[in-house]
Amino acid sequence: MTGRSPVPSKGADARRRPGLTDTDRALESALRELLEATSAGASVCPSQAARAVSPDAWRPLMPDVRSAARRLVTSGEAEITQGGHVVDPSTARGPIRVRPTRSGWRNNLEHLGAAADMTDSVKTPEKIVYTARATSVGARSGHTTSDDGILDLTLTAPKETGGPGTGTNPEQLFAAGYSACFQSALGLVAKKQGVDTKDSRVTAEIGFGPEGESFGITAELKVAIPGVDLAKVQELADAAHQVCPYSKATRGNIPVTITAVES
Repeated sequence: MTGRSPVPSKGADARRRPGLTDTDRALESALRELLEATSAGASVCPSQAARAVSPDAWRPLMPDVRSAARRLVTSGEAEITQGGHVVDPSTARGPIRVRPTRSGWRNNLEHLGAAADMTDSVKTPEKIVYTARATSVGARSGHTTSDDGILDLTLTAPKETGGPGTGTNPEQLFAAGYSACFQSALGLVAKKQGVDTKDSRVTAEIGFGPEGESFGITAELKVAIPGVDLAKVQELADAAHQVCPYSKATRGNIPVTITAVES
């Protein structure tokens, strides 16, 4: 996706023809391209579309890109979220995210010619430099240990699923691993842009619940960087989502939401 500038005057375009302006159409197209590139359940920031249309003058386009997002909601292609929850686009105030609907995402896969079996697109490291090993017994009400003995934990089901909640559980362990890995990726991309993330905070929320005949999980990562504009934090978090190994592993498999939050 390349920048499209200069942006045509909305007023001049409106005089040429009724309906959407060239800018409106460009913003819709940019949003569609971003949504097509997302994984199931993932979302994009409207500012990404504005920057794609006009890299040097994107801020004035934010009201228009929000309108473009609402049109995609009306057409059934997308939904607007805040804090990972779907909201009414007509009443949403403050920062929003846009994600494809389930049907929209499946249509994107068909449009891109993606097969149900994506094994051809699986990428493996060029060289394995470290392998973690842990052994669990007793399933979710048991015990897990690493081969070096550093990790030695009792597992119990949380109270919300009928357990005692006295020990840790797989979702907490996954949340800890994902948040730590993501923060490392955040530091990597931020360093290239001269942003200090030493005081940043990444909180991973792993949801667990019934899905079909078994169970499934969701992931929401909330990213905070003190002293950095929220839009910039979102930009860096989105970039980190592209390189984080955990994000790569979950992409296309579970819903993952990345949200910038105040520190």
